[in-house]
Amino acid sequence: MALATFRVSGLCCYDCQNAIKRFLGSLNGIMAVEMVDEELRIHYDGSVLEKEKLKNLVTETVNRLGYKITE
Repeated sequence: MALATFRVSGLCCYDCQNAIKRFLGSLNGIMAVEMVDEELRIHYDGSVLEKEKLKNLVTETVNRLGYKITE
């Protein structure tokens, strides 16, 4: 299992974090999703998802939900 971390901006409440966790957690290859403040931690199966594909999926999903990934 591999770990990737991202910073998410635009979160205003616990429900925002839960929405992101719920949507990302349903994607194939993602084993666990944790959020602490604006830090998003994703545990994923590197044999199913390459890191670049994961980054694209996370960015697309977070943007669709109305938030932004920041570097």
